Amino acid sequence: MTTDTIDTNKPKLNKRILWADYAKCFGIIAVVTGHAINDVAGKGLDVTYNAIYWWHMPLFFMIGGFFLKKISHDFKGWSYLLSHRIKPLVIAYFLNGAILIILSHFFRQQSWAYTFSYFGRLIYGGSTLDDYLSVFWYMTAYMLAIFMTTLLISFIKKIWLQFAIAIGSFALGVALQNVTFFGSTDFPWDAQISLLAVFGCYLATIHLKYFQKSIGVPNKFLLVLAYYSLLAYYTCMQLVTLTLYFG
Repeated sequence: MTTDTIDTNKPKLNKRILWADYAKCFGIIAVVTGHAINDVAGKGLDVTYNAIYWWHMPLFFMIGGFFLKKISHDFKGWSYLLSHRIKPLVIAYFLNGAILIILSHFFRQQSWAYTFSYFGRLIYGGSTLDDYLSVFWYMTAYMLAIFMTTLLISFIKKIWLQFAIAIGSFALGVALQNVTFFGSTDFPWDAQISLLAVFGCYLATIHLKYFQKSIGVPNKFLLVLAYYSLLAYYTCMQLVTLTLYFG
């Protein structure tokens, strides 16, 4: 077992990583801001809206990638991935979804036919969920993304090949945006979005392993801020057109 592989016999550390909490805070603020200015006219607000959507949801996928580790190629490794990483997310998804559907049925006085059909949509997931469950697309896309990224870093040894597969996953996710799934425009569990998210999760994993000490956090923040400021300026001046929406 390598040092990068999960050892289920080691005691768990509860030390919080503050910068990850700060990043989540900025991401949540960005999500709220993006929804608040949605459909509000104005060139400046349009650029701001697009700029927020370039990074706010990919940020959450990348934060998840920071905490991914290799698993061993045995029962313990698979048990850790499925029981400790995936199972709690699946339970939270269906339990909270079911509670909200039942509450909506009684408070909104919806028919049982509609309620049962919504349970069907909860199982299918993805973009079929709307209204009060529209945000649930992220949970399924996140589950699939961390599952695939964990397999990628665990079973593919060569870094260049991992990177190539991650890029290929992103390209496939982009290509599937305009493809139907057996006639439906919605993929189960937003699987095509999770293909995009694999790239972000993988970049975060590689950064944590190889590059986290090469550049300080303040310098990284300034570099990213300068990059997005320049991109926003070029978009405002209509020199470039970039649209990247997750979900």
